[in-house]
Amino acid sequence: MTQQLDLASLYRLRQAGILPAARFLEAARLLRDDAFWTRWGHHALLGLGLAHILAGIICFFAFNWADMPPFTKFVVIAAGIVLCALASWLIGIRRPAGEALLIGASVLAGVLLAVIGQVYQTGADAFQLFAAWGLVILPWVLVSRSAAHWAVWALIYYLAWSLYLAQVMTVLNPGTLMDLQCIGLAALVPIMALLLRELAVRAAMRWADLAWTRLVALLMACSHLFGMAAGALIADVGIALIAVAALLLIAAMGIYGRILPHFAAFATACAFLALLIAASGWRLIALGFEYLPLPEPERYTLLLFLMVLWCVAVAFVLQKLLRRAKPWIDEGRP
Repeated sequence: MTQQLDLASLYRLRQAGILPAARFLEAARLLRDDAFWTRWGHHALLGLGLAHILAGIICFFAFNWADMPPFTKFVVIAAGIVLCALASWLIGIRRPAGEALLIGASVLAGVLLAVIGQVYQTGADAFQLFAAWGLVILPWVLVSRSAAHWAVWALIYYLAWSLYLAQVMTVLNPGTLMDLQCIGLAALVPIMALLLRELAVRAAMRWADLAWTRLVALLMACSHLFGMAAGALIADVGIALIAVAALLLIAAMGIYGRILPHFAAFATACAFLALLIAASGWRLIALGFEYLPLPEPERYTLLLFLMVLWCVAVAFVLQKLLRRAKPWIDEGRP
């Protein structure tokens, strides 16, 4: 019986109500046989090994920087790039080992650009380095058709955009409001990555149809939006930033509740909206208590009690909403 099913079929049985929730995890565990865990272990060890090797290369250059002549630096890094790219091509860029090697070549390309900038003192800002790095490795990213490679590329441009906001925008326009706006603007990269991911899935690019690609991008975007709104509440710089964050979170709930039904993504947007509502309630309670004619101990005790009560109420409503939403979100899934 287990040989005739896969996890996708098992999930469809769960959605149809044929398989009880209590038995779903047990059945999934039975389907994940030795071959599944062996493959998973190979992929996990491959990723960890690649990360340690690249970290070792970077630390090697950092530790021996002053003692190495420029030519040696260039030769070693360039040789690493060529060997990684060549090995990836020989193994096959669609295979896990080839994919990991091509990602390694992309990371080493960034190291090479950093070395060139430091040896020749180009004077480029950090955001320019990251932008050039992403542009240089873009052909490899396009050829690889790998979600992990695309995630690395998106992370590079996220760092480039964030550094630009920190090094240029906040310097030209100093102030708390600009700092908070930059936190919100940093969400543009994960939002664009999320949009491109959804378009790729609609175009039947199966390599992009992984749940973690959606959830990681959404989590980053929601974190920035909540950070912007929470900062605006604390600094008391106006309601516009809070309203923008709330509207975008509500839009994410609508998209992943009905248009692209996905319960985990819907729950993520709901959780951040609930956090924003809780923070707004705290701020309103704190403002109201500033005018109460009570001694400080009693006032702070009552303030803490009301804040805890407000958090419990928000959590209760969130739990009820998610419980009610899950069935109709699952029904809307293709």
